[in-house]
Amino acid sequence: MPADEYLKNIVGPVLKPILAAAASNRPDDVAAFLRAALQKIRSSKLRCPKRIEDFTEKWMSQLFGAEVVSFRHKILDQGVMSDAIIVWPTFAVGVDTTNQPKSVVIKYCKSVKSSTDNAVGLRAYEKECGFYEKIQEHVALASPKCFEILRDPDEPERYFCIIMEDLTEEWVPLNQTIGITLHDQKKIVEDCAKFHCQFWEPGTSIDCTKVDWLQNKGLPWYFSWFEGLAQTPDDKWEFCCNQVTSHPRLARLGVSMYGIPSQFQYTKELYPFIWRHRVKIVEKLRERLESRVMTLVHGDLRCDNIFKRKNGDDYCYIDWQGLALGPPGVDMVQLLSASMTDVADYTQMTDLLDHYYKMMIELSPDWVGDKYTFEMLKEDMGITTALVVIAGMVVLFSPIMSELPDDHALIDLISIWPKRMAATCQALDCLQMMKDLIE
Repeated sequence: MPADEYLKNIVGPVLKPILAAAASNRPDDVAAFLRAALQKIRSSKLRCPKRIEDFTEKWMSQLFGAEVVSFRHKILDQGVMSDAIIVWPTFAVGVDTTNQPKSVVIKYCKSVKSSTDNAVGLRAYEKECGFYEKIQEHVALASPKCFEILRDPDEPERYFCIIMEDLTEEWVPLNQTIGITLHDQKKIVEDCAKFHCQFWEPGTSIDCTKVDWLQNKGLPWYFSWFEGLAQTPDDKWEFCCNQVTSHPRLARLGVSMYGIPSQFQYTKELYPFIWRHRVKIVEKLRERLESRVMTLVHGDLRCDNIFKRKNGDDYCYIDWQGLALGPPGVDMVQLLSASMTDVADYTQMTDLLDHYYKMMIELSPDWVGDKYTFEMLKEDMGITTALVVIAGMVVLFSPIMSELPDDHALIDLISIWPKRMAATCQALDCLQMMKDLIE
């Protein structure tokens, strides 16, 4: 790093809080800031790892600023766009570990090139690094403490590394396949109301409209699935459906893409309607979402990205790579459409949205209620959810089903996904929403 950049980006920022604490006669803060400053200066010399083999004892020693003689690690469930591990370091005898974490989570670029290419195209790595660097402190949603962020000097948009708090010591990860209770779902939508109310354009805490990597306005990161759906030939509908439900394990379980028998009458009208009008629906949805007033949305609020405190009733949110400006209805899709275990609880969907909306509006600027109504929220969630069902089956699942073994995690998810999505569509009456959209 050139000397002028080193002074500007490393020395200056770490000296500022130290001098401020000293001027205010806060010796404990001075000591804490000094420790943080030394750590930042040490880590500024760290090389950004590109693959798991790059994590060595020498690299760990540089990271922690103390000799690491060995470490053990656990590879976390493989994400779509990133890889991650938990690391437990063993320090040399005599090292003072008072201020060292027992373990850390390290997140870095996906080892599969196609996945990394997709993440770069979506600016996903820029978004998550940018969240921890610039936005985290302003956000009402709890998120892991970030210790360090590294980027490759030559390809910073492709190679990154985030070292963060290991939540598993005090928190339990929720599980999308197992699902959550109605109680948990209600508490989580309350968290989201407190988050979404903060960032309506032009912004009440930070002006997100001026943040370059947030400018994919209105559209969720998975909108490319919808575009792929619109381009799928007309005769592929039955083929794609059969590709999914004929998987040996799903066939043994009797899984139908239309859900469970009590849902068939509704979904067998809804899903073919979407298929017949998919091109126009995708076009109209794009126009609608891009025309909405917008706030900051997480982008991927499925259960797998939420932790619950072991001895409490609060939640922590991870995976900020889908961060964007958009209408809050798009955040409700991942959050609500397939999260609850009990299918009967989906009859409460409108009540959950109403509970969220009333709290969000109460906390938002006065103009928001007029510009983003409850019906808009409900429509944005409902239309997008119904499209996710069809695009998920046709674009996402069907091309890979023949390659998935019976014990693959995605098969576990698909075994329960159709009935939960159908319950959501039925509760919101997505068929009427679709008809109104293309009139």
